[in-house]
Amino acid sequence: MLFRSAAYPVQVYATGPITTTSNVTVGGMGVTMPNRPAFRVNGTGVMAQTTSNVNLKGSILTTIFNQGSYFDATTGKFTAPVAGLYNVSLVARVNTNSTSQIAVLKNGLNSSGNIVCFWEADTSTGTATHFGTSGTVQMVAGDYLSANILLGTISFDGNDNWCVTYLG
Repeated sequence: MLFRSAAYPVQVYATGPITTTSNVTVGGMGVTMPNRPAFRVNGTGVMAQTTSNVNLKGSILTTIFNQGSYFDATTGKFTAPVAGLYNVSLVARVNTNSTSQIAVLKNGLNSSGNIVCFWEADTSTGTATHFGTSGTVQMVAGDYLSANILLGTISFDGNDNWCVTYLG
């Protein structure tokens, strides 16, 4: 290996893989990183209706993947294992003739700085039923996200999903 002084960028020459303290491996085939925290759940495939003041959890969810096991389907919460930016996506359905709202909330708090993504639909004035929304949120280790129905009725069937991916 060859290292230069602090005045110059570090150059490392090696014949085998090098693992850094950040768990990044540099080898002859490129750079690899460990699995990043991420999950995706779909609805169960039936029109599982959920009403206001609850979060999506339990038997209405089918886990597609749960990289790192940081999503708990029993509680419906994704807990951040590391600080950083996380991308959030949500697709759901409104199927009643009333106003309905759903949001992904940080730490269960329904205040402007904790609403990651939000959707409101009034199906009595239009025909839209499925919708998608997304957002990016900064989290510290231990913060959690949940998809909460705030008003009305939301269906979460096999065409619907919500997911979180760690960006870095």
